[in-house]
Amino acid sequence: MCGRYVSPDEAAIERFFHVGGPKDNPFRRLFNAAPTMRLLVYRGHPEHGREVVPLHWGLIPSRAKDSSIGSRMIN
Repeated sequence: MCGRYVSPDEAAIERFFHVGGPKDNPFRRLFNAAPTMRLLVYRGHPEHGREVVPLHWGLIPSRAKDSSIGSRMIN
């Protein structure tokens, strides 16, 4: 998983994906988004179609006994 990235602003996300974000969690542009942060993610939902939701960014292997390993699983 990559270590850092720049997140786009609200207008860019709405233009590209044709979807708005949650009203209680406006898009914030981040110039140093990193693993372990709670970030907005665009995903397809079987019942609701496309949506943008806040999710925790990390990688936790199925064999992990402790979820804290997710903060160390970066390149």
